Amino acid sequence: MNVENLERLLSYIDPSDYFVWLKVGMALKAEGYNLDIWNTWSRQSSKYQDGDCEEKWQTFNKSGVTMGSIYYFAKQGGWTPKDGEVIFSPLRNTNALDQFKRYITELHEDSDKVCIVREATYNEDRQKWHPKNGGISMSVKTLKEKLEYANTLNDVIGDYELKAGCWIRVNPMSEFGYSDNDVTSFKYALVESDDMSKAEQQSLMVDELKLPLAALVDSGGKSIHGIVKISAKDEFEYTERVNYLYRICRNHGLIIDENNKNPSRMSRLPGATRGAHMQNLIDINVGSSSWDEWVSYIHKRETGLPQMQSLIDIVLNPPELAEPLIDGLLRKGRKMLISGASKTGKSFSLIGLAYALAFGKSWMGFSCTECKVLYINLEIADDSFNTRMINVAQALGIPRQTLAVNQNLKWLNMRGVNKSLNELSASIIDICKGEDFGAIILDPIYKVSFANENDAQEMARFCNSIDTICQELNTAMIYCHHHSKGSQSGKNAIDRMSGSGVLARDPDAIVDLLELEYTNDAKQWIQDKDMKETITRYLDTYASDWKDNVPDADFDDIEFLEECTKYRLNEETKSKMRAELMQKLESAEHITPIRFSASVREFPPMNPRTVYFKHPLHYADTDEIFIDAKPLDQALNIKAEEKKRNTDKMKSLILQKRVPMDSDGWIDLQDMAAILNVSAKTIHRYIKQAPETYELQKGRNGNQKAKFKIKNTVF
Repeated sequence: MNVENLERLLSYIDPSDYFVWLKVGMALKAEGYNLDIWNTWSRQSSKYQDGDCEEKWQTFNKSGVTMGSIYYFAKQGGWTPKDGEVIFSPLRNTNALDQFKRYITELHEDSDKVCIVREATYNEDRQKWHPKNGGISMSVKTLKEKLEYANTLNDVIGDYELKAGCWIRVNPMSEFGYSDNDVTSFKYALVESDDMSKAEQQSLMVDELKLPLAALVDSGGKSIHGIVKISAKDEFEYTERVNYLYRICRNHGLIIDENNKNPSRMSRLPGATRGAHMQNLIDINVGSSSWDEWVSYIHKRETGLPQMQSLIDIVLNPPELAEPLIDGLLRKGRKMLISGASKTGKSFSLIGLAYALAFGKSWMGFSCTECKVLYINLEIADDSFNTRMINVAQALGIPRQTLAVNQNLKWLNMRGVNKSLNELSASIIDICKGEDFGAIILDPIYKVSFANENDAQEMARFCNSIDTICQELNTAMIYCHHHSKGSQSGKNAIDRMSGSGVLARDPDAIVDLLELEYTNDAKQWIQDKDMKETITRYLDTYASDWKDNVPDADFDDIEFLEECTKYRLNEETKSKMRAELMQKLESAEHITPIRFSASVREFPPMNPRTVYFKHPLHYADTDEIFIDAKPLDQALNIKAEEKKRNTDKMKSLILQKRVPMDSDGWIDLQDMAAILNVSAKTIHRYIKQAPETYELQKGRNGNQKAKFKIKNTVF
């Protein structure tokens, strides 16, 4: 399309809508236009900022978005096509030979024979060129061999009438054959219209009807030729399918030439010259991927229901389960919800999962299949989220050069986009077409579910929007939600999340993250482990023979390891090691133990497991440090009950004069601590938390000489 026609199209599109703006940019880059066109159009928006277009342009790679999207947006804005205006541009950077080679390679096997019609005769009455004979038969293998050494299309197929162009029959033919009886395989059918603009033909074939097109060809005249995947086993099935195809086309406004139904029909050969124009190959394999997929799409579109199935269907054609993306948890095309309290690091767990899927790594002990991932960030500011992405990659130890070449992970920062998922789903589907995302992560859902989360009907609409995205893109949807208020340990995992039960019953997998108690013993164990691993690594690196001549040494003993560093490491290395140790000891102070529970629909049930969040990553608890840890709310309740018992007992003992005290009623903190079998610090805390009851007299040396008594009590 020339720039003048393109600018006319863009004048009907408002660049203020973020998704529209983004998709127009993707289409322009994919079609080979330069950045200036997008930048100039974008300036019409009040939201325009210098540099935004340049920055986004660099991220557009093989988006799969075409001029069809620009046409769609323009039509929504009131644009109507002029006669002969083409929307889909021919495949870029391809000459006549390349177009012809791709056409026969993609549509035919080497063993196929194709019939090419080169000779033409001119009809004076109709002022139109027509094929002169049945054509000549050529094997695809021979044509490919000729292409290796050819300089022009004529070198491959021979001379043809340049004013008339050249034809090729849509299906493979027998040698010397050119009639319906000579068709050897009923692969394709031709759809063509001379009574509609090219723009309308293309829009109806691809965007509206999603025809299973093996190829889309600009005839060089008034029409677009759709080569439809019929995939019939014989002529009878071919006739049935073509009749169905043509009926659907008619019913949906595609005015087609009814004379093109026969299987030996001719289409225009891509790459050939036709007068002043070229017969261009527009695209390969667009629309639905197969005949069966297209029939299901049309059936669902017309009835709102999928096709009925029977036992014989699945016995004769056993279904193949979608591949697992997270082993034991989630398959491609399914839904997974992660719920948890605020300190469990839900967003960081999702970022970690995004990297695990993008690089085919493990996530909290679950192996992941490598796939493309889109992360839709709805909550965190752009700069903060981008920083998180960098920090998590560094913590995972992914080299910068690996990050630079891996194109599997993309994200959309959408904080401030004030729309519900129902409003956004169509835009998300449009922007993701052609990307082949294995998973889309939505974080968090409250940002796109504006309705009352306790309203079952509204939440059902939200879940239906998730389903639509899954089905349209064949992608897994992974999204997170928060726990309800109050104690959670007494509930089943699927009942802990806030809002309607619909949210808990809809996903194919639910992962629940329940915070556990972080005891001093567990903290000490982790700090000791970090110390041993760090010191050992430094000794192995800078004094590789440090284990020699100490056969009876305990290499797990921290004191022994520290002693070794005194003599085997220089001061600079020791300083570096101490800085790393301090960082790890500090990090161990802020660990969140978590019970990971999962309810799955398509895998065997699994027992809860423990993991822990150590900023910015989640780790599987392979050492089972937290295997017996209590839920935090339960542990806090136990401590509160114990505290009440102790404080009640302490007051009772004092009033009964069963503790040592001086004549004024003062009691030593250490004495009371020994009686209750707790520390002096604990007694000090009891006193500080009840200032209306107790009076405290600080000692000269902390709690060792401190005393207290009950206020306003005379003994």
